[in-house]
Amino acid sequence: MTFFNQARSAVCIAALVSGNAAFADVTAQQVWDNWKSQMAIYGEDQITIGSETNDGGVLTVTDFGINIADVNATVSANMANMTFTENGDGTVGVTYSEDYPITISSNSAPEESRFTILFKSVGNEITVSGTPEEMTYAIKAARYTVSVTEALDAGVALPIDGNLNFNDISGTFVVATSDTTRESDYDLTVASLDVLVGFQDGADQFDLSGQIADLTMTGSTTIPNDYDPAAPETMFANGFAVDLSYGTGATTFIVAANDGTGPTNVTATSSASTTTASMDKTAMAYGFSQSDLVMNVVTTQMPFPIDLTAKQLGLSMAMPMSPTDEPTDFAAKIDLVEVNTNDMIWSMADPTGALPHDPITAQLDLSGTGKLFYDLTDPAQAMELQAAAVPGELHSLTLNALNLVLGGATVTGAGGFTFDNADLTTFAGFPRPLGSIALQAKGVNGLLDKLSAMGMVPEDMMSGARMGLLMFATVVGEDDLTSELKVDEAGGVFVNGQQMR
Repeated sequence: MTFFNQARSAVCIAALVSGNAAFADVTAQQVWDNWKSQMAIYGEDQITIGSETNDGGVLTVTDFGINIADVNATVSANMANMTFTENGDGTVGVTYSEDYPITISSNSAPEESRFTILFKSVGNEITVSGTPEEMTYAIKAARYTVSVTEALDAGVALPIDGNLNFNDISGTFVVATSDTTRESDYDLTVASLDVLVGFQDGADQFDLSGQIADLTMTGSTTIPNDYDPAAPETMFANGFAVDLSYGTGATTFIVAANDGTGPTNVTATSSASTTTASMDKTAMAYGFSQSDLVMNVVTTQMPFPIDLTAKQLGLSMAMPMSPTDEPTDFAAKIDLVEVNTNDMIWSMADPTGALPHDPITAQLDLSGTGKLFYDLTDPAQAMELQAAAVPGELHSLTLNALNLVLGGATVTGAGGFTFDNADLTTFAGFPRPLGSIALQAKGVNGLLDKLSAMGMVPEDMMSGARMGLLMFATVVGEDDLTSELKVDEAGGVFVNGQQMR
């Protein structure tokens, strides 16, 4: 579906537009004036207003429209009525039309393509307090609904139904303005989110239903007043910053699909999840974690069901985005904790049952410091980086934790090195390391025996693996090994105290 690929950039525009829907101040007129000034960052010619009337502290706006375009798509939205009411206590109440349609249209598809969603609010209450420079919004609503009302691709209507219900919303939204930036902070909770998506086209069918409980959303954004929506690739270089955190409680999803060859049914549950993301000109970070995943897949493509469980799944990373005078931090972490599947899946890899079918764990936690030579928020420098022989300098690298559990064997480790970038001769073009790393292994020989008996590893490779263990590990107990790699100030390399270089 070419149109939907082209419309991805428009989704970013729509998110920026929806984020401005609650600006206000301590009087009705100040509310509206401030709101318009914030929307001006998208271009004054892209905002239309039918009428404005102010009668006794009640300001009414009709036919408010937004029309924001880039080379790929246009986002259009229209709100029939907005009312800003002075409550007499220094606060302002904001109400608006329950129905708020948003249309994304392709600007590059040869035939008409568009996607329309309807935003609907029920029991919505917004009360604004504060000053013209810093406004706080108390938000409550019984329900926000987002539904698909039209999907047209290259002139052909797509049989898509979609509905999201955000239930029992509450929280605060704070906007602070200055001569150079607009800073927004929000802290919202949603009791539950209902999800229903359907697609039916002849024999092809896809249905997704689910519920997410206890959503939490906190975060902050900084938008420079001179933000250019026509050049979003430069926004971080020009001062845009974002720091977001999302959390969920118990989650359940059910999928029923058929591609014409037979049905596939999937159920998935988890107890909690968290997602964090931040980025500015200097650094970026991302993190995801999900707990107690249980998944079941039944499909005609497999002769038996597939079950998957995991106590925890996680991935996180952090890195610098621009050059600095001093080394800056980076990090990467993977958490696969007690991942397991049913015996029928195990039997595909282990038909004789030689291996224990215990849960598998793989955890890796790395951190360090380094310098970038290029500004990744600058499109021109980002292109130069692709051709660069050396993108930066590595100053330190630490293995905070290594934990592998598989087939009755366990490998753990920790350690770290610093790197002297002034010495590129001792290790032939690589900065000289200094430090050590220690590893411990239990049950590895037993695992090798099982793999050899299963015929999964050729005998010559198995012999080489055992010789390697003897060379680089010390036996400290029955199938219990340790190994230490150390590099000293002179560039000497030692393994278990024996100098190898």
